[in-house]
Amino acid sequence: MMIVTFDLSLKQIYKNAFIFAIVGLWRNILLTAIFGAILFLNYFLYYLNPPVVLLINGLLVLFFAFSFSFFLIHFAVYPLIEKLMIHPVLEPAQTEPAQTEPAESGEESAQAEGEEEKKSEPEYVFYQGKLVKKSTLQKDEDSIFQDRS
Repeated sequence: MMIVTFDLSLKQIYKNAFIFAIVGLWRNILLTAIFGAILFLNYFLYYLNPPVVLLINGLLVLFFAFSFSFFLIHFAVYPLIEKLMIHPVLEPAQTEPAQTEPAESGEESAQAEGEEEKKSEPEYVFYQGKLVKKSTLQKDEDSIFQDRS
């Protein structure tokens, strides 16, 4: 999930994965217990009626097991990624100091509004599914922020 959302190096991805493994330790233990219970139930039912359980297991693995396990993993991990990575990046763009002095002339107020508009623009933007610094996208000649008319 971090590879798709953020522009990180491999070292940063491993570092963040280790941090999230420690921070979300109880969630990881819960997921391990759930997967262990499913596996135990599978082996227990196999000894009761092997042919029927093999058929059911084949269908479950084919249609359900991978999607359900990845759903549980992402359901447990996403709140941590949102809290520790997404919100800290987006909060500086959302919190801006209030203007204390009113502008006196029309020209000064227009200039102040232009500066305020620039400050309110986020530092990071989503581009092609990734969270990227806006300044790196503006450096390109074929920038997405340029008017093409």
